[in-house]
Amino acid sequence: YFDTRVNDGEEFLPGDPVMIAPKGGGGTTFQPIPEHVRASDRDLACVVILTDLYGDFPDEAEFNGVPVVWVCNSGQEAPYGVTLDIRE
Repeated sequence: YFDTRVNDGEEFLPGDPVMIAPKGGGGTTFQPIPEHVRASDRDLACVVILTDLYGDFPDEAEFNGVPVVWVCNSGQEAPYGVTLDIRE
């Protein structure tokens, strides 16, 4: 969960129900997410970001090879990674 900083996160394993409890709110910048990913001691399969895609994007290389899935509701396309439009 993020806005202008990472506020919290969730880890889901195969078969886990996906329950979210957002924290934060306000302006959006994606810049703090890759820093949080790099600082993680977990072996991440991917990062899933729920967003309208309106914000500042870091360079893809900053995610250190961790795939990024952008789940959006705006019809926009992320500049890298996989974009899933939940309006469809």
